[in-house]
Amino acid sequence: MVPSEDLYQKYLEKKHSSFQTPEELIEAVVKKATGSEPTLINRIIAGEVNEVYGVTTQDNKDVIVRISRQAKNNFETEEKVIRLARMAGVPAPKVLLIEEASSGPQNLTFCVEGKIEGEPLLSLMGSMDKSAFKSIASEAGEILSKIHGIVVDKYGPQDGSRFFETWGDYIFNIEKRRLGITTAANLMGIESGLISESFKLLWENKEMFQINKAHLLHGDFSPKHILIADGHVTGILDFEDAKGGDPVRDLARLNFFYGDSFPIEWLKAGYQNKDIFDKNFDLKMKLYRLHLGLDLLGYYESEKNRAGLIHTKERFIKELENF
Repeated sequence: MVPSEDLYQKYLEKKHSSFQTPEELIEAVVKKATGSEPTLINRIIAGEVNEVYGVTTQDNKDVIVRISRQAKNNFETEEKVIRLARMAGVPAPKVLLIEEASSGPQNLTFCVEGKIEGEPLLSLMGSMDKSAFKSIASEAGEILSKIHGIVVDKYGPQDGSRFFETWGDYIFNIEKRRLGITTAANLMGIESGLISESFKLLWENKEMFQINKAHLLHGDFSPKHILIADGHVTGILDFEDAKGGDPVRDLARLNFFYGDSFPIEWLKAGYQNKDIFDKNFDLKMKLYRLHLGLDLLGYYESEKNRAGLIHTKERFIKELENF
């Protein structure tokens, strides 16, 4: 987990302070999506990309409104992914409406989703006893295996903006960003030689990225996107970073951010397809964590996310030591 929650929260607050959608525009979109007038609109400071609100309507419908300011947003693609996940039995939110609108010079895209009851697992982990947590983690593993059981026709991002013939092509596309990653690493006090060593390790183990099918990956399966109520998982949120690829990558990302605070062994207990936990599993986990470290160094530097950079540096150095 990011080591400084205060630093990360300040980053989120600063980012979200630049998001100011007129309330009347939110009301109009919610009414179109639900057929009912909004009576309560609450700002939610969460996520690093979209402006988010929780809205209650006159007929007591609760919805979540996400607003993107990006020219190229993933709401349409995410809606398709969510439909696939729901068909597979994954408790994902139903998308009610995707709508474009203007606010002054800004072009906005709204995504209105039905709200799933529950609290994020992240906010409950500190007070949850071990047996309850193990049960939740196992249940989450079973749900994750349902997501991974979906085979898609594209490797990498599902929005069609980039085409990768293989999963390895997606993984090694990071080479195009090597200079930027090296620059970001140097700014964080990481020697350039360590970046070169990391790329070398990925290439030396390139056969680990050879897979025959593109399985649907959540892209950010984590406690902040797992909803809990009455001791059970009620929802899985935020499929915006969904990809087609190797299921082990989702587990590696979870482990990269949460480490021992969310034991992978507990999640594996409920995961249905045990074949992914083969003799190469541990090596693949290390390689994907290393790849994530490289990827996130560049991304967090571009976003000026100091909390993310600090955490990534610590994990990246630790990962190299594992080799």
